[in-house]
Amino acid sequence: MSASVARVGSNRQKYHDGIPSQILCMSRKGMFPEEWCAELCKSMRTLYAWANEKAEFEEAVETGWHILHAYWARLLRENITNPAFRQTAALQVMAKRFPATWGQAPRNTLDHFTSRNVPSPENDGCLCTNCSSLQKLNVK
Repeated sequence: MSASVARVGSNRQKYHDGIPSQILCMSRKGMFPEEWCAELCKSMRTLYAWANEKAEFEEAVETGWHILHAYWARLLRENITNPAFRQTAALQVMAKRFPATWGQAPRNTLDHFTSRNVPSPENDGCLCTNCSSLQKLNVK
């Protein structure tokens, strides 16, 4: 068997076009990637392999993270005045899962957005075309 042919029973062989939609659906429910893996009966390693091989899957995962972030931000916003809501636990989840916005040194802020095209050391981690971290990777 050639190296490019997936083994019978391998995870690559079990990928199908509906999986990106499943990722987006699970993200809308607030499910994190570990839950995606459990629901799909796949390992995180398989998800990484699919993202490397399938552009539509990679896009779904990236979009899924944005949806997931919005889900948790909405949960905080809608429950901020609810005394029964465990705000400390939710804030800890936010800080660990979304450190660019909720961590100790947030970068995903309005200030970051407005300065996105100004090259500076503070723009490290930015996704704009002038960002120093992308220039290091030679991404255009």
